[in-house]
Amino acid sequence: MREAAANAPRPALYAGGALVLLVLAKVLFGRGKKGSLGDLEERGMLDENRDVDEDKFYQGMMKGVRTMEMPELTEEQILAARERRRQSAAGNDNFEKSLAEVDIPANHPWATKENVSAAEQLAEEQRVLEINRPRKRRGAPPPQ
Repeated sequence: MREAAANAPRPALYAGGALVLLVLAKVLFGRGKKGSLGDLEERGMLDENRDVDEDKFYQGMMKGVRTMEMPELTEEQILAARERRRQSAAGNDNFEKSLAEVDIPANHPWATKENVSAAEQLAEEQRVLEINRPRKRRGAPPPQ
């Protein structure tokens, strides 16, 4: 082993020693850093206490947004919804019938229990299609 080290060129020995010293310094002194996040904190790009006040920030941001408390679903309701989805994906003929049996909560934000006629349903579908149709550009010159 000593003969191999003695016969090795000196620049290779110096480079190997420097590499060992760099790895040793990294292992001993590099543990306190958090990587690139630590560098960003040092430069002032990230706040050190960014995880502390998140709840206050979101509470203040959501203060003007109207929210509604929805009751938690029971395990039976979750299983029934999964079964309806399974039947819908399988193309079940009784899907419309089972969908009519679903209870809509009284405080639901947009769904209602009222029955609509076929004409009203068609008018609503046309209104939704009209709202969502792609708009045409006006004033474009004809192609030459």
